[in-house]
Parts: sequence; C-alpha cells; structure tokens
Amino acid sequence: MQNKLCNILVPVDFTEKNKWAITRAIELANQFNCNIHLVHILFKPIFPLLPVDSSHFTPYASHIEMQECRKKLANLKALYKKDLQEGGTIEISLMQGRPKQQLKKYIERYKMDMMVMGLPRFNLLKRFMASISVSMLARNTNIAVLTVRSGGLISYFKKMVLPSHNDIPIEHIEFAAMPADS
Repeated sequence: MQNKLCNILVPVDFTEKNKWAITRAIELANQFNCNIHLVHILFKPIFPLLPVDSSHFTPYASHIEMQECRKKLANLKALYKKDLQEGGTIEISLMQGRPKQQLKKYIERYKMDMMVMGLPRFNLLKRFMASISVSMLARNTNIAVLTVRSGGLISYFKKMVLPSHNDIPIEHIEFAAMPADS
C-alpha cells in the first residue's frame, strides 16, 4: 500500500486523555507520513442541557478565554513537535461553537483522513457516552475514528469506528486499515 501524506485530527480539551491520543497520533504520523491537526473547540453552554453558547452574551470574557486556549494549543504544539519526524507538521486551530458541528466543518474543510480521540478513565457512564458520541461522529463525518484509552493502552482494533454508509471514500478505508498492515 502506498504511503501518502494524510491528515489526522486530534480534538483536544486539555485533559489527561489528550496526552495519549496525541501520542498515538504522532506514532501514526511518523509511520505513515501524516500531518496532525490539534483542534480545540470552545463551547460554554448557558445551562447544561441548553445548547446556547454563553460567548454571545459575554464577549470580553470569551476573548480572554480564547487567548488562554490559544496559548495552551501553542504549548501543546511545541511540546509534541520534537516527537514528529521530518515531513509531518502539527497544525493548531481554535474554534468556537457547538463541538460536533465545528468538528464536522473542520473535517470537511481540511479533508481529514482520520480522527484520534482519547477516552476518559474508566467510568462506565462516561465511557458509554463517549462511545455513542464517537459512533455518531464517525457516521456523520465520513472518516475513521480511532479511540485510545487514557491509560495509554493501544486499542486500535477494538475501538476503530468506520462510518456505516455507502459514501466512504476508498482512501479513508485504506488509511484506516494501515495500522493493521504494520
């Protein structure tokens, strides 16, 4: 199989689970000559069940929080850049809005090939919610989603989720199968 330059998306929320996802993404990027995109989406709902972003009502506080998040993303990039081999790059992006919608837009705009996400530590409810979220995201975005346990355990094959509809480009299936070939 030909190694092409591909793009791997890693959504980050600055928690411990991101460390393992970024590490696995770097391993894949080094092995398959890929670029990594670290994306943070700032979303502060007014109420927990009401999907209205509070940034519309507090623009100054949101601006300060955006600056802090931009610094954190730059620090992550600097921290992991040394682990990435030549040819690959780490891109950082900061977005604001509803996370699933913003991720979908980002995936389509920048033609992502795979997403690597960290799972929370073992908590049955959080793990269940994360698996539903990952499945829905894979179904709606048309790319493979690889989830990694926060303990750093590699779970490529149990956790690989491919979208389950007819419009999957063959390049995405080939790229998702690459870890199995190695």
